[in-house]
Amino acid sequence: MKSHTIIGTAGHIDHGKTTLVRALTGINTDRLKDEQTRGMTIDIGFAHWQNSVTIIDVPGHERFIRNMVAGVSTIDYFLFVIAADDGIMPQTIEHLDILNVFNIRNGLVAITKIDMVDQEWLTLVQTEVRELFNRYHLPHVQIFPVSSTTGTGIDKLKNAIQASIGQLQDSIDNKPFRMAIDRSFTMKGFGTIVTGTVLSGSVEKGEQISLLPHQRQVVIRGMQRHIQDVDSVGKGDRAAINLQGIAKDEITRGDQLVSPDTLIPVKDFIGQMHTVSKLPYKIKNNCKVTVHSGTAVRNGRLFWYDEEKYLVENRRYHIRTILSRSMPVTRNDAYLIRLHSPVITLGGGMIFEVMPANPAILRKEWQSSFSVLQSDQINDLIEYFVKSSNYTPVSDTILKTKLFENTDTLHQAIKQLTNAGKIIRFVRKGTPCYLHNTIIEEVSETICTFLKQYHVKNPDRSGANMQELLTETGYNWFDSDLTDFIIQRLVKQGQLKRMESTYALPAFKAKQNENFHTLKEKIAAMYHDAAFSPPSIEELAGKLELKPQEISNVCKSLERENVLIYIRIFYLHTDIFNKLIAFIKRHFQSHTTLNVIDLKNYLNTSRKYTIPVLEYLDLKQYTQRRGDLRIAGNLLN
Repeated sequence: MKSHTIIGTAGHIDHGKTTLVRALTGINTDRLKDEQTRGMTIDIGFAHWQNSVTIIDVPGHERFIRNMVAGVSTIDYFLFVIAADDGIMPQTIEHLDILNVFNIRNGLVAITKIDMVDQEWLTLVQTEVRELFNRYHLPHVQIFPVSSTTGTGIDKLKNAIQASIGQLQDSIDNKPFRMAIDRSFTMKGFGTIVTGTVLSGSVEKGEQISLLPHQRQVVIRGMQRHIQDVDSVGKGDRAAINLQGIAKDEITRGDQLVSPDTLIPVKDFIGQMHTVSKLPYKIKNNCKVTVHSGTAVRNGRLFWYDEEKYLVENRRYHIRTILSRSMPVTRNDAYLIRLHSPVITLGGGMIFEVMPANPAILRKEWQSSFSVLQSDQINDLIEYFVKSSNYTPVSDTILKTKLFENTDTLHQAIKQLTNAGKIIRFVRKGTPCYLHNTIIEEVSETICTFLKQYHVKNPDRSGANMQELLTETGYNWFDSDLTDFIIQRLVKQGQLKRMESTYALPAFKAKQNENFHTLKEKIAAMYHDAAFSPPSIEELAGKLELKPQEISNVCKSLERENVLIYIRIFYLHTDIFNKLIAFIKRHFQSHTTLNVIDLKNYLNTSRKYTIPVLEYLDLKQYTQRRGDLRIAGNLLN
């Protein structure tokens, strides 16, 4: 038997839901003045029945469907009300559709106002109701004729409800605390109070919790359950919580209280949606909708991956919604989707994943993705989330948001996956993150393949530095924590070796022969003698009767040894460049600016070399350009 049961009413306006609740519990759930004056329920009302049952009385009028969804999305058992004099009406169907898409299968039907009809009419209504519920695959639902005015059938209905809810069982609850807020108000001497249904976990007086989507930290001053002070509340409880550190006006219906660092608001999710039994309009993909989940509601857009151009009635779709504002939802949350205009219910279902990675890839591979996402195995889900993120590391925070699991459960699953080598853990900016093993292996193989080719082109070099490794392989956009982790992992595994600031394949040895050293000395001397009119690679190759690639390898080696400096299209000897810097410093001791002619006269060369040298001085901040002139740069000040 459940420790606490939430019963929700449903049915068309003025079919006697509130009156029936009062007959069952003695409590009038119409708490607002407008409700009592107009005789219709506008907002959600609550009645306590015994110590372990709460009845949520929801409005039946179409305009108040949002409030109806806010109540019905948290119930365990429905009490469907149909008036004998009216029979089945528009909101009867819509409310039944909503129960259906939220997969609420337990409940019964009360046919009210039987004192206003004769037996023949009542029998006809009962037959129509039975046929309706059979069409919704609810043949087990019992039907009870009652009169809240005369009391006929009320005791029998009470007994049936008690017997039915006695068969319900508590589901395993090992999730963090979470409560959907449906009301906030101020009470003199206490301050801000919020009410709602505890969706999971438990919380104690004095604890600090998070208010979403505002991501504010608040403290619990006190709490009540069934109008009694308690020290803690848990899953299924209707709770009133007194909050410290926040004003009533800062809280709205749709906000949630959650355990800290377990959930963040999101702007998109994917899931499975079951359409309603009747769609009076053709609904196109990418339509504007209103999304309801818990007590929250947001505008957004609806996409589906299935082939149909228009939504088809009573069918399952694989959908993605993009919201106008973030909403505190997570996997396995129920949702309802209504068309933005004209306002009709389209369907609803269960969230599979929030913040789906790589929407473009998901669009191509949606069938396999949804197949995995229907799994209840946390290990399979974590591996999918990490793998689908591709090259983007997934943090503990993201996994918590996607799964809303307690820390121990999450870390146990992660440990099993890392031990099996399926996902790889590393620390990024102090936070544990994960990549799938296939991504790590792909990057590692690319780096090793690059080095194999690099060693052929640069036989004299001990290896490539980090910047060369990342730039040439296309991984230079990785952050430093990730690149360091991958490179060091390769070193530990023996796939790379490190020599000071360079990396190489383990078996590679640089070729440093006498002829190579002699050639380096000769080329260095030729650049020194050429001063500010240095030869090109091709000119040197012709003079020395060597291939341009051989000359290029020597020049790159001299550049690494700081003998040569590469300036856009040519090399310059470092000694010559240092003489240039000395001239620049002397020049600015007696001049405030430097022009092209001044530099050209000093270099005693053509504009072909003067302009690149001047631009290089700007780049390295020896000079700063001011129109056609230069002033002293930061390195000279």
